[in-house]
Amino acid sequence: MISAIKRIIKWTGIYKKRVYLGFLYAVLDALCGAMPIMVAARALNRILANRNGEVALTGGYILATLASLALLIIGRWLFSYLRSTTQDSVVYEVTEEERLRIGDHLKRLPLGFFKKISTGELATTITTELSFFEMHGMHMIDVVVNSYLYLGVCMLSFLFFEPAITLICLGGVGISGIGLNLIQRLSRRNAPKRQAGIDGVASAT
Repeated sequence: MISAIKRIIKWTGIYKKRVYLGFLYAVLDALCGAMPIMVAARALNRILANRNGEVALTGGYILATLASLALLIIGRWLFSYLRSTTQDSVVYEVTEEERLRIGDHLKRLPLGFFKKISTGELATTITTELSFFEMHGMHMIDVVVNSYLYLGVCMLSFLFFEPAITLICLGGVGISGIGLNLIQRLSRRNAPKRQAGIDGVASAT
C-alpha cells in the first residue's frame, strides 16, 4: 500500500508540492476535528465540578467554550475545503497532461506499430486506466494517508486526557494494517485478471 502511494505521489510530478500541502491541510483539519472532543470533555468536567460545588460556572466560560467550538468547526470546514481544492484537483491535471502526451506520441509512431500492439491494451491505457487513476488515485491517498494523519492527531490528543483510549486506538491501527495488507495481496493477485478482461473486451468491440 505504501509503495503504491509513493508511486502515485511520484507520478504527480511538478504538482507534488500541492499534494504535500494537502497533507498539511489534512493535519490542520484533523486538529480542528479532534479538539472539539477535548473542549467538550473539559466543559463536561467543569459542569460536574460546578455541580459538586468545587468551581463556579460563569457566563464568560460558557461563551468562551461555545466560541471555541464554533471556531474549530469553521476551521475544520476551511481546511477540509483547502485540502480538497489543493490536493484532489491534482490528479485531473496530471491525467489531462498524460493523455495529451500519449496522443502526441502516438501521432509520431509508424503505422506498423499499431499492427504489432494489441488495440485493446492501447485503448484501455488511454481511457480506462487513466480514468481509473482519476477516480481512485487521489482518493486512495485521501483515505489512507489523510485518514491515518487524522487518527494520529486524535491519538496524540487522547494521550493527554486518557492514555487507555490511545492504546485502544493503537490496537485498531494494528488490525487495520493487517486488513490492508491482506487486501493488497488479493489486489495484486486479481489485477492481472482484471486487466486481461478489460483488454479482451476492448479488443472485441
